Amino acid sequence: IKWSVLNSGNIVAEGTCSDYLYIGGSPDTVVRRIGAMILNIRDIKGSGGTVTRGVGRFDCSAGTRYEIRAEVGTTIEKLNVTNPVFGARINRQFPTRHFLKTFPIAISGVVVLGLSMLTFLGWALTMLLKKAHT
Repeated sequence: IKWSVLNSGNIVAEGTCSDYLYIGGSPDTVVRRIGAMILNIRDIKGSGGTVTRGVGRFDCSAGTRYEIRAEVGTTIEKLNVTNPVFGARINRQFPTRHFLKTFPIAISGVVVLGLSMLTFLGWALTMLLKKAHT
């Protein structure tokens, strides 16, 4: 795949997908799936794992519109056999920033849940002890 990124018709980045190969195992760990769910990250799922070929990276600015063009060097019939998905994602720093912003809220939720469980257990033990004494 040859790719190019354009801004107002001008090429700002281009390259090929000869690099950036990632082979993902399956199934993902529970922690990773929960993290992806909390951070609202879409994941490409496939039985027996996935093979992802990245087309490259480019610098961009917030609020700027970009156009991505991809030229694939094969026919659609050959591509359809592999059930390909083409996608673009933002810098990995965004999920990290999002995680850091939501982490205090998540910790607060865990603390409240823990205190609720301790309160419930205390109440249940008190009731059991009252019944045992009567």
